[in-house]
Amino acid sequence: MPEGIHSHAAGLAAIARIMEEEGIVEEEAIVKEEACRSVNETNRVDTWEKAKNPNEPPAWTETGENPFNFCDPVSDDRFINRKEELFRLKSYLRNGRDVLLVSPGGYGKTSLILRALRDLDGSVIGILPDAAALRSPADLATALSRSSSPRSSLSRLRSTIQRLLLGIELKITIETDPAITISPVYAGSAETWKTALSLPVRLAREKNCRVVLVFEHFALAAGTVLLQYQLKEALYHLKEAFGEKSNVSCCFLLDRPHMISRLFGSPSGPLSASAALLSLPPLPMEATAQAIARMFWESGIRTAPGLPQTICERVRGHPRSLMRICYELWQRGSSGITPDEDDLDDILRGLVAEADLLYSSLYWSLPTNQRKVLLAVAAGEEKLYAGACMRRFHLASAGSVHAGLRGLHAAGLVWRAGSGYWIPETLFLLWIRERNGLE
Repeated sequence: MPEGIHSHAAGLAAIARIMEEEGIVEEEAIVKEEACRSVNETNRVDTWEKAKNPNEPPAWTETGENPFNFCDPVSDDRFINRKEELFRLKSYLRNGRDVLLVSPGGYGKTSLILRALRDLDGSVIGILPDAAALRSPADLATALSRSSSPRSSLSRLRSTIQRLLLGIELKITIETDPAITISPVYAGSAETWKTALSLPVRLAREKNCRVVLVFEHFALAAGTVLLQYQLKEALYHLKEAFGEKSNVSCCFLLDRPHMISRLFGSPSGPLSASAALLSLPPLPMEATAQAIARMFWESGIRTAPGLPQTICERVRGHPRSLMRICYELWQRGSSGITPDEDDLDDILRGLVAEADLLYSSLYWSLPTNQRKVLLAVAAGEEKLYAGACMRRFHLASAGSVHAGLRGLHAAGLVWRAGSGYWIPETLFLLWIRERNGLE
């Protein structure tokens, strides 16, 4: 993470070397703390292995931190059960492959890419432009410039700008923190934003390493056919700026499966020949249950026997739902009780009720035909095209089923698994079943 190129914690192990080269020492303590985390993680695992059946967990204190994070990307020992996917992703990044990282929302795509960059230890630099507002090549250039802007000490600021951002007009703001904000200002010149698109290539040359552009929230930028066309144009310009043999690749985090074919499936598309498709499956049941049991125990919370396994069965491998439920159970455990299955049921009812307005708005915004198909999927119907299923849910024909599935799939509300379909969002599934008497 040289000179603040990252906007996240990925690759922090590389900071120490870059700071030494650049003469920057202000954040030395932070670097040392991060460097020790891998050792601490190993020690925590060893401790758990020696005490799998403890009579008592470590004593909980009021200053104890809830280990179950469902809001931000997870890291360290809280990053669980993605070993195979992590290995493949690091291999792709190390070899300069473009990657389409695909899964339902809340499956840990951001956590996975940040963990991969951290493990690669500076040999691959990650740039994370804000993809949500991309509408044109100029927007892409702006996002790249902002996320590539250096945030180093004042003594190194001038030379860094001269090396990496030569030829781009900048707006520089120095706040009282002191924090330095560098923003590109474009006057509409095509040559200016084309220069900005080449920033990652210049960074790769400057640091003599690979660079990967990580596009999060990409679905928000491709909501319509027109926007998809504009994004394709922006990607063409981007790959043109990189050249055929650059050390720069792209990683797109996608939670809308139809976008793969619409944006990247064309034989003449900018990524069709080189992109590797990496799909994240649900978390494995047994290994996940062991991991969350360890996290409860190490943070001083005793749970009822078998509760971690029951949690995993209820959430069906959805990482964010798992963390949200475990967070609430941990909070109850911190008050002195031993969370059990009754607490789990109570928490699930509370979370579903809490999301009622959101889920109700989403559900009733769907066309009637899509709602019928969604109910059939929520009911666990395996043969959606069978006459019995269509009669039960008042579907007019096989064409109605197909059209409903296509719309739900495009919205990311249902996903295909083998020959069947399923609803990945656990709480939404529970809401549908409860509100429509499918329990």
